[in-house]
Amino acid sequence: MRPRLQLAVLLLVAVLIGCGTLSNKRLRLSDLRSAWVRTTYDVLIADSGTSVAAREDLLDGIAMGYTQGDFGVPCEKLEVIAVRQLVLRSVVVPNPRTRERVTYRPDTFLETWTVRACDATHLWTVLDPQGQTFAYR
Repeated sequence: MRPRLQLAVLLLVAVLIGCGTLSNKRLRLSDLRSAWVRTTYDVLIADSGTSVAAREDLLDGIAMGYTQGDFGVPCEKLEVIAVRQLVLRSVVVPNPRTRERVTYRPDTFLETWTVRACDATHLWTVLDPQGQTFAYR
């Protein structure tokens, strides 16, 4: 992933989770949530360790990027097809601004979500360091 795009994703998800709302008035939550195929919720309920509130915030942030075309062509249909819980361990993510590596230690969960969008699959890593939930691709 390009550093600028990675920063945009991290910031977008962090802002959405921190504020609990979307500031972009062009998109409503209902628009973002309707992009997800129903089976997404079944998969997340069955396999994800995230709370309901964190899960919805993450889905909103990810959907915003896909529906606005931030990851390529805009997608209208999104689906989480798999969740894999990982053993808790430190995760090293390069900081897009400084190119330095930042180490995050999740508190209660570390998992990957496989997202199908625009006929492609993408792997998102979801974790909760220091009580903050975020995802990156």
